[in-house]
Amino acid sequence: MTFSIILPTYNRAQLISKTINSVIDQNYTNWQLIVVDDGSTDNTKEIVESFLDDRVRYLYQDNAERSAARNNGMRHASGEWICFLDSDDYFLPNHLESFSQFIDQENPGPSFLITGGYEERNGELIKKPLYDPSADEHPALYILRQTIITPISVCIHRECFDQHRFAEVFKKSYWEDTHLWIRLAMSYPFYQLSSFTNVLAEHPGRSVNSKISMKRVKDHLSMIQHMYENYSLLLSPVISKYDIRDYMDRKYRMFLYQTRQNGQYLIALNIWLKAMFHKPSWYLVTELPKIFLNQLKIGMHER
Repeated sequence: MTFSIILPTYNRAQLISKTINSVIDQNYTNWQLIVVDDGSTDNTKEIVESFLDDRVRYLYQDNAERSAARNNGMRHASGEWICFLDSDDYFLPNHLESFSQFIDQENPGPSFLITGGYEERNGELIKKPLYDPSADEHPALYILRQTIITPISVCIHRECFDQHRFAEVFKKSYWEDTHLWIRLAMSYPFYQLSSFTNVLAEHPGRSVNSKISMKRVKDHLSMIQHMYENYSLLLSPVISKYDIRDYMDRKYRMFLYQTRQNGQYLIALNIWLKAMFHKPSWYLVTELPKIFLNQLKIGMHER
């Protein structure tokens, strides 16, 4: 079988060599890597083309964000199974091998597969939580509530993409992957392998560590609403509007904490107001003075 690995990148020339080498070093060798350069202005092209391996392909597109880049890569993929990789993360040597062995043994057909993964923290690899099938929770609801499945852990049969692709409607949502995973989990069998085969590499330049704009908050929450409003018939047997409301409340709280800890007090206050309008709570009442205390450098946490 052949795996196609889609790697979107934007101005990550200083990091991407390690990522590409992690694919070249795979124990399983029947793969193609499609690097989709999303409008980089650095020397990404030169770095990618320095790898003299005909399994590595470089594609350039004008900047359109990750959803469009991944969808573009899938249009050029020839593999039976599609995997994803981000330009600052990496696979361990057994990543594709683990998927190959499972597919050979189980013959799952069109399906949604994931492996376990690590998060890199201060040079130490920490195992990320796994889905617990014994908890009697549908995988789609688990993905919604936990939001911990990253693209580097995923492998999906190409037929699954005949009906489902990454949503491109909100450019700065940082939720486009979860939007797709939930739809796929509702549409196809979901399997979790027990092996841990990839690493989410932490570094100061990660997009999730940057200052938070109101556009990012708006797009993130709009993407959640978009999923439920446009796929309600698909989701309704498992995910209710109350699940969506509670999940969005958690997202407001997350953004509120991050912005006040970042010193983004006006944005934090704006988020607080929107959160109260969305779902008033005593918790939010207690959060309001923290915004002003944080502005005085009181109650700030070490980062």
